[in-house]
Amino acid sequence: IVHNVFGSPEPILMNPDLLSPFIQHLQEPLIKSAGLNVAVYRLDLAHPDYSGNKYYKLKGLAQRMLEAKQNTVVSFGGRWSNHLLALSQYGQDHGFNTVAVVRDVATAGATPLLRQCETNGMTIKYVNAATYRERSSSVEQLLAALGLSGGVCVLPEGGSSHEAISGCGEIAAEITAAVGKCDHVVVPVGTGATMAGIVCRASSHCVVHGVAVTKKFAEQELLVRNAVADIRSPAHWTIERLPAFGAYGKLRPPLIEFIHRFEQDHGIPLDPNYTAKSFYWFYQALQHGKFCSGDSVVLLHTGGLMGRQGYPSVFPR
Repeated sequence: IVHNVFGSPEPILMNPDLLSPFIQHLQEPLIKSAGLNVAVYRLDLAHPDYSGNKYYKLKGLAQRMLEAKQNTVVSFGGRWSNHLLALSQYGQDHGFNTVAVVRDVATAGATPLLRQCETNGMTIKYVNAATYRERSSSVEQLLAALGLSGGVCVLPEGGSSHEAISGCGEIAAEITAAVGKCDHVVVPVGTGATMAGIVCRASSHCVVHGVAVTKKFAEQELLVRNAVADIRSPAHWTIERLPAFGAYGKLRPPLIEFIHRFEQDHGIPLDPNYTAKSFYWFYQALQHGKFCSGDSVVLLHTGGLMGRQGYPSVFPR
C-alpha cells in the first residue's frame, strides 16, 4: 500500500507481486519556490530479487519461452549489469537455463554481481569488446562460436523486447493510480524499453521526458522512436540531452557531487549510470524554468543500486 502524496489520503493498492513501490515526496526550497509537486516513484524498493524496472521487463519472458518450447535464454551485458543479475534470478525462479555473454576478459575476474549470477545458476561467457559488438550485426554467428546455437531464446542487452515494453507499461498505470493527474514523468533511457512502455500507457496530458544516459543521443532517440512506432499513445514524449558526462560508466565530479548532495538531502540512494543522470537533468531543467507552477512531476527511480559497488571510491561501504 502506498499513499497519494498529491492530496488524496486514500491508500493505493499496487501490484500484489511487488513489495509496494511507493511515492516519496521531495521537499526542498528550490522545488517549493517553483510551485511544483515533485515525487520519486521508488522502484528500487519494488521487489526483493528483481531490481527496479527489471521485474516489469522480465515478467512476460517465461510465457514467451513456454510458447516457443525453449528452455535456455541468452542475454548480454557488462560486469555490473543489473539486467543479468535479475535475469539469473528469474531463470532460477522459473526453472530455465540462463547464459550471459559479458563484454570483458575472464582474467579481469568476476565481480560480486557476476558471482551472484553464477550462484543463481547462470553460465557466464566472457568475450572481448570486438566480439561483443557482433551481438548486433551477427548474433547467430556469435552464439554459434560460443556453442549456443539452436533452440535458445535471445534477449537483447538490457532486456528490451515486446514483452518488456508491455510490462513497463504497468509502471505508467501504477503512477497514475498513485498520483492521479501527472503532468511530467522523468525516466532514464538506456535501451528505450522502459520509456516506450510508459509512453504506451501514459495519459494525453502527460509529457514523458526520457533522459539519454550515454553520449549516443541520436541512437537512443531512434531506439525509443522505433519502440513506440506501433504504439498509438496520446502521451507526448521527448528525449532530453545531458551535459557531457563522458562514456557510459564514467563518473565526473558534477554528477558525483549531485548524487552525494541529493542522498544527504532526501535519503534516497541513486544508481549513478541511470537514475542519477535523469534526476540531474530534472534539477537543471527546473533551474531553467522548464516546468510551470502547479505541475506535478514524477521522477522514476529504476533501481540498479548494486552497480554502485563498481565505484568503491565514490560509494564506500
